[in-house]
Parts: sequence; C-alpha cells; structure tokens
Amino acid sequence: MNEFLARVASLPEDKRRLLNLLLRRESVERPELAEPYVAPRNERERTLAEIWGRALGLQQVGVHDHFIELGGDSMLAIQIMAMAGEAGMKITSKQMYATPTIACLAESLAEAERSQPAEGGAGQSAADYPEPRHE
Repeated sequence: MNEFLARVASLPEDKRRLLNLLLRRESVERPELAEPYVAPRNERERTLAEIWGRALGLQQVGVHDHFIELGGDSMLAIQIMAMAGEAGMKITSKQMYATPTIACLAESLAEAERSQPAEGGAGQSAADYPEPRHE
C-alpha cells in the first residue's frame, strides 16, 4: 500500500486530481473542446447524453462532443454500450468508434432501426457474427 501511495504522490498535480475524481466518481464540468456545446435535440440524444455523462463522469455532454476528446476509452465504451442496452438501445463497438459523437450515434441507431425487419421478423442470423477463433 505504501508503494502505491508513493507512486500516486509522484504523479503530476493534474493527474492526481483526475485520479481523485475518478475514485470518488464525482461529476465534473464539461472540458473546453473545439466544438461549442450543443444540447440534445430529441429523446434519443438526451438518453445518450445522460449515459455518456454518467460513464465519463461529466455533468454535461453535447451532441457534437467527440467521445475520445471527452476522455473516452474502450472500457468506458463497454460501460456505455451496457447502459444503452439497459435503456433499450443496442450499440456495437463498431458504432461507438465509427460514430464518436452523440448526434452521429443517434442517427446510426435510427438508421439501424429503420433497416430492421418488422416485429416478428427474422432479426440477426448467425452470419451476422464473426466465427469464433480457437487458438
């Protein structure tokens, strides 16, 4: 434990502050980004903004804020996909990185819904999933 505390103490001040915030899971203000803040414009965007905010520890997320610029990484993407699934939105990892803003992701989800077969349709087949690799 003392070794851990010594390592934390040797971190630069900004990194210690970020680590402290992450450990306390407090929400912080949106960082200053190149894109100005644009509020969610519909229910899907509002839900996604709330989910991103919880996962990223931010009080506010704009629809044009880039996931990576907000501090997003693969672990947070997995958390967002899980929370979105609980909210009834199926997001793939490919969608998270191909559409890294809430506006683009919301549109991608809407397009996926429009292309889905009607209720009771065939849905996804085994061909939609990659073959597992055994090494």
